Amino acid sequence: MPEFLTATEARQQLETGTLSCEALVRQCFARIDEREAVIDAWQFLGREAAIVQAQAHDKSSSKGLLHGIPMGVKDIIDVAGMPTRNGSMIFADAHKASMDAASVAMARMAGAIPFGKTVTTELAGFSPGRTRNPRNLEHTPGGSSSGSAAAVADGHVPLAIGTQTSGSVIRPAAYCGVFGFKPSFGLIPRGGVKLQSDTLDTVGVFARSVDDLALWYAAMTGARATFLNQLSYPNSHQNSRSLRINIITRLLDYADMEMGVTVAEASDVLSTAGVKIRDIRLPAIFDDAEADQRLIQLSEMAHHYEWEHAEYRDLLSPQLANALDEGARISKEAYRQAMQRSDVIRKQADNLFGDCDAWLMPAAQGGAPKGLDATGDPVFNRLPTLLHQPAINVPHYQTKAGLPLGLQLVGMRHQDEKLLNVARQVKVLLKAHRDVY
Repeated sequence: MPEFLTATEARQQLETGTLSCEALVRQCFARIDEREAVIDAWQFLGREAAIVQAQAHDKSSSKGLLHGIPMGVKDIIDVAGMPTRNGSMIFADAHKASMDAASVAMARMAGAIPFGKTVTTELAGFSPGRTRNPRNLEHTPGGSSSGSAAAVADGHVPLAIGTQTSGSVIRPAAYCGVFGFKPSFGLIPRGGVKLQSDTLDTVGVFARSVDDLALWYAAMTGARATFLNQLSYPNSHQNSRSLRINIITRLLDYADMEMGVTVAEASDVLSTAGVKIRDIRLPAIFDDAEADQRLIQLSEMAHHYEWEHAEYRDLLSPQLANALDEGARISKEAYRQAMQRSDVIRKQADNLFGDCDAWLMPAAQGGAPKGLDATGDPVFNRLPTLLHQPAINVPHYQTKAGLPLGLQLVGMRHQDEKLLNVARQVKVLLKAHRDVY
């Protein structure tokens, strides 16, 4: 894959005047023009508005953290002046949104330039979109934030936002070989997002470096400037001696052989570098977690998509219609019990962390599966999503066939800054051992 500017690199060049916002925007559109017919990552492009915004940035003395950075937006998230089609024929003739979603407005205030709407699966559900994986066109890019992941991986934009309800940020990031960050639940406001699950939906981001994730995080949360400085210049060898990472052995039988070897090698590399590694098996109280996540998602999806299900069933794919049927059949009592169990294990997970800095587990079962008729299995993503924990996909390894293999780092709830720091240290240590990417 060719090298592209990260958001952090672009920001540095924009600050020093070696690159203008307009030039960066035009470079990105040139890449889109070159590759979009192959990748199909975009549902709508706002070319003229992006260029006008870039020209205004070049004349402005105000420079936010995302000054001049092109950004893709998953097409369930409103962008002013652009239609939100939600990956569904039901919304094929949607009017242009009158205002930005909260997450887009915050990014725009920090200087980001929304380029357009990236392809999503149907209603951000289980039926694939048309996007292809830039790493191998015959393999799925994942879902449901497929267009956002592919757009970043293929160099269309340095940043793109998506959402995760089960594994829709971490898994596409893993399949496409980019960094993906799902923050703690509730950290990023969801106003202006097509809601699927009150309990699970989380706005996240795709990028090409941990520093880019941190830049977006700081812009969205107002994190102190010292956080970015500490992240950018860590003494990784010193810090690694006190770093504690627990390998979550739960579900490892679902990983394919190459992913299993990857987790073992990463564990050995980090341990040799001084990281304190420990294998842990979650207690029996977590045994229902994946099933509960799925039950809650389906039940709340059936509730939020009741109108589409009732009025436009003929425009839904059989896969989504069947999922909504299943969700509608879930009893209130089963839903209540799943919610109660989830509350209990979230508190238990906080206690289990202790002095651990992060959990490590696969981001997916293996490399992206061949074929475009499915988006892959979120088996390794359901638990962190249900627990409302922050999670980051760290791309480093690859299969023998050259497909990316992602490692998932999971943090304690509301300790997102700590997880970003851990992710950067892990990437530095892995890269020092073997520079695959």
